[in-house]
Amino acid sequence: MLDCEFVNRFLAFYLLGTGQYLGNLEDYLNDVMIRLRKESKSTIEKCRIDFLKAMKYIANIFGEIAFRKITANRRYGQINKPLYDAITVNMAKLSEKECEQLFEKRDKLLEEYNKLLNDKKFVNIITSGTATIDNVKGRHNVIYKLFRKVLADD
Repeated sequence: MLDCEFVNRFLAFYLLGTGQYLGNLEDYLNDVMIRLRKESKSTIEKCRIDFLKAMKYIANIFGEIAFRKITANRRYGQINKPLYDAITVNMAKLSEKECEQLFEKRDKLLEEYNKLLNDKKFVNIITSGTATIDNVKGRHNVIYKLFRKVLADD
């Protein structure tokens, strides 16, 4: 069921956004499931297409290190759910052209991403109190800014 939770997290943050998040992750995930029952087939199809697009580019850019924090012994650890939802949703919201640009600039993106994974403040918001409103909004905002920064660099 872990795979279902990951998809549910994506759908919640993708469809509802962080603005509707009120601090209770379980309620938030339930809210998106209720909403999905009422959504049009075209909206659900757009979610599917954007999710698959995001996963393709994430795999091609990040490979095995996708969604993983750096551990104390300087290796990449297990998949981190908060990192997953911030990266997938922000990638899904980019256009195909922007995703392709990030792929072309993957060396720069990975360099900046690794800086984030070594930033104590960022690591804290994806590790401790990950369901608080500030940390949810914070991680999504940081990843959004990371992608925008790399896209803006020439």
